[in-house]
Amino acid sequence: ASNVVVCTGNHPRFALQCAYRLAEHLGVRFSLHGDVIPDRKLGPAPHLLFNGVRAIFDPLFETRGLQPLHDFPDGVDWWTIEDFKATLTQMEKMTLNFIGFHTYCKTADYCEPTVWVGLKEDVNEDGTVKTAYKSAYASTLRGNYWGYTAVNTSRSEER
Repeated sequence: ASNVVVCTGNHPRFALQCAYRLAEHLGVRFSLHGDVIPDRKLGPAPHLLFNGVRAIFDPLFETRGLQPLHDFPDGVDWWTIEDFKATLTQMEKMTLNFIGFHTYCKTADYCEPTVWVGLKEDVNEDGTVKTAYKSAYASTLRGNYWGYTAVNTSRSEER
């Protein structure tokens, strides 16, 4: 007789989640920076040697996710498409189902451009925005917007 484990779900995403939970029971760990796979080959896991047992994985919280601050030099404004794909892939493995983007709208003239802030009725059927406000990233070229004043970093010392 062969030992078979079947991972199923009532949606393809839930079947995938089942496979990730099984991998965790075998010692694999998932985090934002990547997967940690055990160095040595594991033998049969005694706690997985079940016969006809049905396991149901229900997260403790319905909404689980990240809200990275994007408006800093190391924030998601500077992520590449590969960075977003890698983060979203790892989030799926970690059963996270929400990503939010913190944004500032300091003045009506300068809201940050990465995240549009508006109402559902301001969005067209195809997902494009009907109207938008002026936006710009923080920059010393715009004056003392965040308390930073432009400094000449190229001038040489006079002697």
